Amino acid sequence: LMLQTLVENCIKHGISKIAEGGDLRIMIGMESSGLQITLENSGHYNPEAKPESGYGLRNSHERLALLYGGEAKLSLRNSESNTVITELFIPKKQIA
Repeated sequence: LMLQTLVENCIKHGISKIAEGGDLRIMIGMESSGLQITLENSGHYNPEAKPESGYGLRNSHERLALLYGGEAKLSLRNSESNTVITELFIPKKQIA
C-alpha cells in the first residue's frame, strides 16, 4: 500500500501539474540488506511547500519508523532534469 501512496503522489503533485503530461518510472530491486524502490517522475519537489491535502508522506514516514525504526528510509529530491526522485528502502527483517 505504501507504493500506491507514492505513485499517487508522483501523479498528483508532479505529473498532473504539467499541461503536456509527464513520465513515471518505477524501479524495484533486492539488495543484500533489503528492498530498494525508486520512483522518478516529471515535476519539481518543493520541500518547503505545505501539503495541499492528505497525509500520505507523513503516514508513510511514521509507518516505516514504527515497523523498522531508523533502518528504513524514505526520501525525496530533485534531479537536474526537472525530475523528482523518491527513494524507499525497506530492510530485511531478521527472523528470531
